[in-house]
Amino acid sequence: MDFPPKTAIACLAVLAVGLYTHFQDPANRIDPANMADQVAQATRRTSTPTPDSQPEYGSRKAKQRDAQSPTPPATTPDPATLATTPTAQPTPAAQPTPAAQPTPAATPHAPPCLAPAIEHKRISGKDRYATAIAVSKTLYTARSEPDVILASGTNYPDAIAALNASQAGNATPILLVPSDQLTQEIEAELRRIATKDANITIIGGPQIIADTVIQQVQSFGYTTRRIYGQNRVETSLNIADAFPAKSPNPEFIITPANDYATSIVGAALATTRNGTHILNHTDPNVQNPVYAWLHDRNPYQLWVLGEGTSTALANRSSLFISSGQAPHVPNTVSYPGSGCASSTDTLAPGPGQQTVAERTLLTAFRDTTDIVFVDADSPVDGIAASQLAAEYNAPILPLYRDINHIKRYANLIKTLGAKERMIHFVGGKKSISEETQRFLLDTLSH
Repeated sequence: MDFPPKTAIACLAVLAVGLYTHFQDPANRIDPANMADQVAQATRRTSTPTPDSQPEYGSRKAKQRDAQSPTPPATTPDPATLATTPTAQPTPAAQPTPAAQPTPAATPHAPPCLAPAIEHKRISGKDRYATAIAVSKTLYTARSEPDVILASGTNYPDAIAALNASQAGNATPILLVPSDQLTQEIEAELRRIATKDANITIIGGPQIIADTVIQQVQSFGYTTRRIYGQNRVETSLNIADAFPAKSPNPEFIITPANDYATSIVGAALATTRNGTHILNHTDPNVQNPVYAWLHDRNPYQLWVLGEGTSTALANRSSLFISSGQAPHVPNTVSYPGSGCASSTDTLAPGPGQQTVAERTLLTAFRDTTDIVFVDADSPVDGIAASQLAAEYNAPILPLYRDINHIKRYANLIKTLGAKERMIHFVGGKKSISEETQRFLLDTLSH
């Protein structure tokens, strides 16, 4: 097409003036000798992000991420090529795709059994009284406790139900005392933790803790009361009435009165549930007041732990945990990524009390961080241990000295939800030896 001569001449003149002006500016003048460097500098000026475009946190994580996953340099396709050759676009094979990532099939179905991070602490004294004082010093600060319980260090069954005075996350002190008078150490600890107007509850009748102990406590200016019954079952009912649970949906945990290990497991369970722990007769020839007592209180949920409970009471229970049923560990609720248990994993039968403790652990303490161990054959230390269970919402596990039983506990604990664990050992080395403690911790840590 022919342009009009005047118009063409005018356009050429304007173009010439623009080019001359552009290259007269030193910033835009290209030196043929340094053309490559100048082009590179111009490219950096146009492609380098400004400080405003960087992450505010200094991009250390960004640098680490980029170093681990380098991004290939961007290429600008030729528009003409794009217009004429669609296949010049980057193909899916050239880009990282989900198919290029590890597929589920490449991941082992059962990862190695993961060990939680373990911390541990042993609390003990030279005897049962000193161990109870050591627990008290661990949990309670000076002049902080308006209620303190004194229980017999020689006739422990009455004290098992004393944990009803505690609430979840708020333990009530329990000091063990001799039958006739307080020692200087017990007196000092009582006066350290009790408030000026504290109420002191003595568990057990005059044959268990003499009146002289009450008189000694009253001389310190404290108010006292005594709770007891004709036997340990009646005593537990009277304790429950004195310290009623505050939950709007009352739960009751029933354990055999003659089974210490199971009863101490039930005491910890009751506290965690803000429920009430009751000891129950197992002798069918003994008149049992538990049935009528429960009927008057209309339980929302009833737990029965252990053997020997009547069929009528077991049938009323919401949850019946017996030693005849070995713990079953469903894979869906195992420790994250754990290969410790599978959907077909059922533990072989073990000691009756340990099996009950294991099933209680899986039923009510899957997310627990703290676990309290006591010697299965040392009942009195469990009274002190129960306060740790109440304070930390932890289960109590009676520990047997058989290596296979210890392994059972360790592998079961590794199926729980928490990734960190605090293990509390209550009792001296004669009850839980250093070898037993070390083996348990080693098994838990691997």
